[in-house]
Amino acid sequence: MLAVRGPAMRFHSATHSSIALALALGGCAMHESPAPAPASPPPPAAVVASLPPVPTPPPSLRPIEPQRLVGLTQPEVQALLGAPSAVREQPPSLVWTYRTGDCGLELFFYLDLATKAYKALTYDIKPRHPGGAEGGFCVAELHRAALRSEGTR
Repeated sequence: MLAVRGPAMRFHSATHSSIALALALGGCAMHESPAPAPASPPPPAAVVASLPPVPTPPPSLRPIEPQRLVGLTQPEVQALLGAPSAVREQPPSLVWTYRTGDCGLELFFYLDLATKAYKALTYDIKPRHPGGAEGGFCVAELHRAALRSEGTR
């Protein structure tokens, strides 16, 4: 084996010392505890649980499709929408008119020859002003108005 002496020995020792120091420091860094993780947001279930429940609208606030009126007899329509605000004859039909603040409905009844009863065959819905109730919302509004008037009798 070759013996190293003098300045080369100091260089060789210094190199070993540097390597040893680097390994020691690296080992310390590996044993350090990791930084605490940032606070995470609560799980989605906790967020949902803290929100107030969304109210379910009562059935009377849901639209009633106007097509549902077709084929009904006069007593059936009256049970759903109450008494009409106006009735007129327009041969061969009988026209019932309903109105609320937001919409108007004309319901056309024709005589069913088989049953001898007037049945609704068609309808015409007209908003009473821009943005007024249309379609199923108009029929639902008329239905609510009928329920209110029943409650005041």
